[in-house]
Amino acid sequence: MASRYTNVYSTSTPANTDKAGLGAQEIRNHKIDVEERMKAPPWSIAYALNQLGTVSAGTVTIDMTEGDYHTMTLPTSGTVTIAITNVPSNSYDEKVASMLTIEITNPASGSATVTWPATVKWPSGDQPTRDTTASKVTIYQMTTVDAGTTWRAAMVGTKYD
Repeated sequence: MASRYTNVYSTSTPANTDKAGLGAQEIRNHKIDVEERMKAPPWSIAYALNQLGTVSAGTVTIDMTEGDYHTMTLPTSGTVTIAITNVPSNSYDEKVASMLTIEITNPASGSATVTWPATVKWPSGDQPTRDTTASKVTIYQMTTVDAGTTWRAAMVGTKYD
């Protein structure tokens, strides 16, 4: 089974680019991007950050095309319902596991409640209790191996400054 990260297309003849359905420049850009990623040491994993700022009560959409590490500050009251969209799916004959981190900051006063999608499963079926101390941060991490049908989630920690 070939990895999608090791395919290299020849840009020397137009026939190869026509078969790939891409222009030569796009293939060169793809090849360069893959080569640069392959040079990175294995310990240098970087996550794409999406800062949502202070959110309003209601549904907050975590769009995975915007990153896999999302931060938000809760409003002073109400309920924030989390929705997760655009989860990468299995493709290229490979299995894809996705990891998502959500960092939630409490407001300076008051605090909204957070509701998670039914697809998020917690250890022993019990959602952990988030600390609501003013301006403190709680971090959640979750993984899925089925494009978001089921997320296995855990509270990483709470009361961070």
